[in-house]
Amino acid sequence: LNICSPRGTMGKKRQFGDDGGGDYIAPKGLGSNDKQGAPRRAVASGLEIDEVPRPKKTKPQNLQKLSMEDLNQRKHDLKMEENYHSNVMGIKKRGPYSASDVRASYTQVLRFQYLQKEVDLEIERREARKESQQEAKARKKQEKEETQRAAKAALAAAQEDSFAF
Repeated sequence: LNICSPRGTMGKKRQFGDDGGGDYIAPKGLGSNDKQGAPRRAVASGLEIDEVPRPKKTKPQNLQKLSMEDLNQRKHDLKMEENYHSNVMGIKKRGPYSASDVRASYTQVLRFQYLQKEVDLEIERREARKESQQEAKARKKQEKEETQRAAKAALAAAQEDSFAF
């Protein structure tokens, strides 16, 4: 008796070029369309990963030394890299890649999410620092005005006292 399914799919390993026989249509931007406009079936090969446009690589930088404009640009670049690695991970999940390849791709996605969070925290730190400096400046200005008012009141009182004699 053969208790397995007739195709033998239980525990079957994927072979190179075997996409499972489904008519998979790649999401927009992941696969190219033929000249007739008919979507191409995704082929589980290394070529499809090469078709995903790679953004420019971001270099490690000291975030404290970057300007706010550079921080925002870095955040944008990291988001582009995260999207790229997320697309690659999706392709590897569908293709004939091992679990360790998919895990490595997910690690890359997490790495870029972490770097983005660091940039976000640096931006928040700078905004908080700027707000605290503005509050301190406003407090000093208010104290200065109060001391000037007190000095004027003391001067006016002194002049009244001198006119009284």
